[in-house]
Amino acid sequence: MNKAEINNGNPQRSNDSFPKLPSPPQCGFSPITHPRIVAGSPAHLGAWPWMAALGYKKRQNSPVNYLCGGALITNKHVVTAAHCTQHPSLTLHVVRLGDLNIDDRVKDNATPIDYEIEKAMTHPGYDARRHTKDIALIYLKQTVQFTDLIKPICLPKSEPLISSNFEKKAPFVTGWGSVKYRGPSSSELLEIQIPVVSNAECQAAYTRLGATITPNEICAGLKNGGKDACLGDSGGPMMMPEEGQHYYLIGVISYGHGCAEPGYPGIYARTTAFIDWIHRNI
Repeated sequence: MNKAEINNGNPQRSNDSFPKLPSPPQCGFSPITHPRIVAGSPAHLGAWPWMAALGYKKRQNSPVNYLCGGALITNKHVVTAAHCTQHPSLTLHVVRLGDLNIDDRVKDNATPIDYEIEKAMTHPGYDARRHTKDIALIYLKQTVQFTDLIKPICLPKSEPLISSNFEKKAPFVTGWGSVKYRGPSSSELLEIQIPVVSNAECQAAYTRLGATITPNEICAGLKNGGKDACLGDSGGPMMMPEEGQHYYLIGVISYGHGCAEPGYPGIYARTTAFIDWIHRNI
């Protein structure tokens, strides 16, 4: 979820190189101090105010099913996985922001807002069979009004962040996905913290499955399994805190082998590889 795309022959880049993307303190702030998280801990209201739930319909009069995640990056744009925009039998219908429990019957003090979708743009290099360049932008019809519960996440724009491989860091991942492989989804937003592993180690694990890990991807998970993002979490954010409590979107949940299978890290689209593409298209 080629090296040339990462570096792109550009001069040293800074926050000023991407003026259409917000910078701290306008983005990425979480009021919640996150201790080390065990697998699948319930999130607090307002902890991840950029978290988006993607709702789908089978037919116009069908109920909405929330099947993918995403992250708000501006007042008009959400980043998600490309495969979340191309479901064979469902239509991407709505983006919900500001929610905690997506079961409307549950009273959780959230005041979610549903936004209509203008269009979705998948990366032109997306390959569904190989899962490569699995990233997309969703354009919202309405402008998002930021509140304490709805704010954008920061994107890595400075050269130190763009050039980082984040190895041995322990980013956060959130979603309403399955709590175990082929298990039931959670209506409650869950959060986990997992270590980034090197692409070489990730490739060694996936070679036996015939998969190729590219520099456009980042892998994370525990060697013994048990803590990972599952199927329904597709498109959701991998987030790294920098500069205090400001979080950066460093990955987008793409695919894996099962869910938290021992020896198989989860695979994410590496957002630093796509920062130029994102900025050009917002």
